[in-house]
Amino acid sequence: MNRYHQIARISSIVITLIVVVLIVDFAIARYQAPRDDVRILALQKEVAEEASKAPALEAEHKRITDAREARKLRIKILAFLLMAAGAAFIAAAKLYLAERKKPPVALETLKQVKAVSTVSLRACTNAYYGGQWN
Repeated sequence: MNRYHQIARISSIVITLIVVVLIVDFAIARYQAPRDDVRILALQKEVAEEASKAPALEAEHKRITDAREARKLRIKILAFLLMAAGAAFIAAAKLYLAERKKPPVALETLKQVKAVSTVSLRACTNAYYGGQWN
């Protein structure tokens, strides 16, 4: 296994891991958002009844805002890493394929393949249309 193949393999693993982390992060955010909303509503009702609970509401707002900003930053970093890993994969795959250099197919072989495929196509067409096509 040459180095381009290894780079392509490693970058594909990195891409997979990043996608899994993004999916898990999204699921956690989806799970946490309704709970945060319920907590904020409960604190707002408590503040309406008793103003001394306002610092708790403010602290909860700050905690939720900080968590959302941290998630946005994580997503930006992971998106950049995903683009870099994708570029590394494409470049390594192209270099790997260019390095392999298979010998070109002989012209005689191509003519044989074309002749066989043309005969097969005519036979299938004639069978389908009842021999009307030549």
